[in-house]
Amino acid sequence: RGTEPDKLAPRLGEELLGGDDPFESFATFGVHQRNRAHVRYLLARMTAWVEQRHGLPHNFATYAVPVRYEVEHILANRPELRPELTVRRFTELRDRFGALLLLDREVVAGQADMSYLRKLEHYKTGNVLARSLHASGYDENPALGALVDTYGLPFAPVRLDFDEAAIERRQELYRRLFE
Repeated sequence: RGTEPDKLAPRLGEELLGGDDPFESFATFGVHQRNRAHVRYLLARMTAWVEQRHGLPHNFATYAVPVRYEVEHILANRPELRPELTVRRFTELRDRFGALLLLDREVVAGQADMSYLRKLEHYKTGNVLARSLHASGYDENPALGALVDTYGLPFAPVRLDFDEAAIERRQELYRRLFE
C-alpha cells in the first residue's frame, strides 16, 4: 500500500518472476467455486488474443460480457462415461483449465450433458479455440497453422476422445498461450 506506481510495477514483476517457473502451478490449474470469475477472465483474454491473431474483430470486451459468454466444460458432467477414473479424478480433470472453453451462453446451455463427439460438431462453428479441437478447424483455417509456426504453439485437433492425455496437451497449449 502507498507504493508509487513507478516503483510498484517493477516490484510486482520481480515477485512474479521470483521463482524458477512463474507457471509452475499451471499444470494442475482449474476452475473451482472460488475462482470461477478469474478463470472466466483468463479464458476471455486468451480467446480474444487468439481471435485477434486471426484478424477477427473480437477483443477482450467481446468475451468479457458474462450475459453472452460463459465457461464450457468440454467433458460432460457424466462420470459414468469414464469408468476407468474415480469420480474424484474425473471431476479434477473436468475442471482443469485445459478442459474449458468460453462459448456463447446459448450453445453451452444446449450441450451440457452431450458426449465429447457430439459437442465437437458444435465446436467447429465456435471461436478459434473451440474450432481448434475439430480437424476442420485446421483445413479451413490457414491462420491457425500460422499461429503454430509463428509462436510454436502446440495446437492439435482431438478427433475421438477428450481423455486425460488430451486434457494435459490442452493444458500445455493454454500455458504456452499465456507465456
